[in-house]
Amino acid sequence: MPTKLTITKEDLLKSKILEPGWYPTKVRGTTTKSATTDGSTVFTVEFAVTGGPNQKDGSSPIGVTLYKTYSEKAPGFAVKFFQTVGALIDPEKGATVDFDAAKNRELKVFVKNDLWKGVMRNVVEDFDKMS
Repeated sequence: MPTKLTITKEDLLKSKILEPGWYPTKVRGTTTKSATTDGSTVFTVEFAVTGGPNQKDGSSPIGVTLYKTYSEKAPGFAVKFFQTVGALIDPEKGATVDFDAAKNRELKVFVKNDLWKGVMRNVVEDFDKMS
């Protein structure tokens, strides 16, 4: 049985904890899967940080991977994301939106830190248009 594990630069960037704040990003894409609890669809948007200030340790945030997850059971939580990437959502009629349309879009995300099951992680908390 192999005992070696390859850890790439991208792997390291996926686990890098950012200082809280706003970061410019680019949407890499969205994956979908079924929730383990009830089979409903869960959408995970993947972002790549494209800029921002150096961290306290002097490292750059560029290339860090961030994720935001949405559920088909609570689609209202995705409204701010879709509005930020340009979707028009009528407050009276709603809208049908497509995560694939957000791919390669640039936007700012607000990152906070959260301790989850004993592990610190980046949490995408808010969105804003690029200036």
